Amino acid sequence: MSLKTNYRDGDSFTRKSKREGYRSRASYKLKEILKKDCRNKYTITVFCEEKNTAYDRVSLSSYFDGKTKEELSLVPKGYYKDNGIEVFIGERATSIDIKSKMVKSSEGREIYYDTLVFATGSYPFVPPIQGSKQFYFDGYQAFKCGDHKEFVHVYRTIDDLDAIKEHDYEWESLIELERGCPYTCTFCEVGDRHWTKIIKQDYDKMIKEIDWVSKHKIEYLHLIDNNFGMYKNHRIISDLLIDKLETTGYPNALNITWAKHKKPYLFDIAEDLWKVGLNKSVTIALQSMNYQTLKAVERANENTNLKEVVAYLKTRGMPAYIETILGLPEETLDSFKEGLFFTKHKPIWRSAFKSIRKI
Repeated sequence: MSLKTNYRDGDSFTRKSKREGYRSRASYKLKEILKKDCRNKYTITVFCEEKNTAYDRVSLSSYFDGKTKEELSLVPKGYYKDNGIEVFIGERATSIDIKSKMVKSSEGREIYYDTLVFATGSYPFVPPIQGSKQFYFDGYQAFKCGDHKEFVHVYRTIDDLDAIKEHDYEWESLIELERGCPYTCTFCEVGDRHWTKIIKQDYDKMIKEIDWVSKHKIEYLHLIDNNFGMYKNHRIISDLLIDKLETTGYPNALNITWAKHKKPYLFDIAEDLWKVGLNKSVTIALQSMNYQTLKAVERANENTNLKEVVAYLKTRGMPAYIETILGLPEETLDSFKEGLFFTKHKPIWRSAFKSIRKI
């Protein structure tokens, strides 16, 4: 803020105050001046680079919860006009002529001052990642957020929050029907004994969540169960997803982790989803073909009932893929390669590989 004094008629004068920037601290300074009953002594001019006058930055997150700009404002409506304060919104000071005591704005406005107060705040640091824009400040290379089409935003002003809200996002969603896994594979984050107990979610809640996903036209849905298709009532969810796709078009893509042990009703679910394009393939999760490795990670590939799965794939022609993990304990390069190409002693694995490769 600047205080500017214009001398008139010898000993009579008025003071003019000019403020650069308009953050919370600047608002408090204005209130201090007005408390001293200086309205007749000062003419106060404020340049505010933002599109909004001073507001409560501490409570800025509440803007996402529906609080308005007016409710965040640090002063009541009409405050500036009632107190004779001139505020230029969306206009920043671009240069200062110290000798002539003049400030020039981005709109070409020239204001003379007696006292100048800076309340410019600061720019947040943004690392040089894709989507940020490079600029130079005081000779140093820096980066700032890009336009609304970019995915890099800062969280400092109402304009920043508007940019976040108005961004054209591609949303994804996730739903967990059951939590936990009956298997104890040590390489898995849920392989701990703690997670072997299965906790089922409320299906009415799941149905409402899928309705919400469909209503908001979210294309991609993650079914984050570790064993989808393990229970018969998963058919309720698959039927609902098919119905939503056919009636609303959403969601139209699924990410599914299929149950390790595949029962007949899993195939029915998989095939129904496959026919409408929601399921691309069925997982055959082998992870390794090396006996010592499977023993080390407490994994039993018998759980995959691979022979039945392969037979089903052959009769129905459904796509599938095999999962293997590189670098498990006791695995060597040779054993891993052997597992990929399925040795002669494992005709079931070789049959599976042929079936998958053909598909």
